[in-house]
Amino acid sequence: MNEIIENELLEEREYLTVKELMKTLNISENTLYRWVRKGRLNPTKFRNKNYFKTSDIKQYLNKVFNNETVEEYS
Repeated sequence: MNEIIENELLEEREYLTVKELMKTLNISENTLYRWVRKGRLNPTKFRNKNYFKTSDIKQYLNKVFNNETVEEYS
């Protein structure tokens, strides 16, 4: 799973759009916004669009992949 965390897009960019994040993590929009509702990820709004800070994404994924109770983070 480290290949997800070390993804080029996560390394190159400071923020990702909703579509970029969905494609990078291979998740649905519903899953992404469920994580937002549960406070797992916090988007930054700019011109009516949500952006996600790559450092926050990596931090969340590291917690999940380090087996810190997957239920808590799903």
